[in-house]
Amino acid sequence: MMTEEQGEKAPVQQRSEQEIKVEILEKLAEAAYSFYKLTLRGDLPSSFPVTFQDLQSPIPGDFVMESTTWRRRARDGSALGWLERITREPVYTDEEWREQGGGEPMPMEKVYYIKSLSGTIVRWTNCEFLVVANSEWLEKKTRAAYDAREARRGR
Repeated sequence: MMTEEQGEKAPVQQRSEQEIKVEILEKLAEAAYSFYKLTLRGDLPSSFPVTFQDLQSPIPGDFVMESTTWRRRARDGSALGWLERITREPVYTDEEWREQGGGEPMPMEKVYYIKSLSGTIVRWTNCEFLVVANSEWLEKKTRAAYDAREARRGR
């Protein structure tokens, strides 16, 4: 048997396009979560333009990832997408609420609607989302931080 140095090539492991896409999604989610964790440090320079609160407060149009189950959900792509809207909606239907004894007021919950990478609108409850900081988002935050510093200096 010849070794690789003697001329025989080791077999190349072929991966499907789907396997590659899944790995990219997992790496994107991992990078976004790592960036978020960076903002939790207490020793960031004051010039650092992004704060924990910035990443934890997405607004419609931001590219986001669901952060409470991201390690489990990154594979299917439903945990990543563009935030469409955040609403407060009743936890129960009217009928379910009556069956539980009713009362006022009916409990409400925060609901996120995101447009997933596949283009499907996904409804999320009982979770949190983080902004996935892309270059456009970071540039906007950097400019805002710079302008705020300049305003404090009176320029």
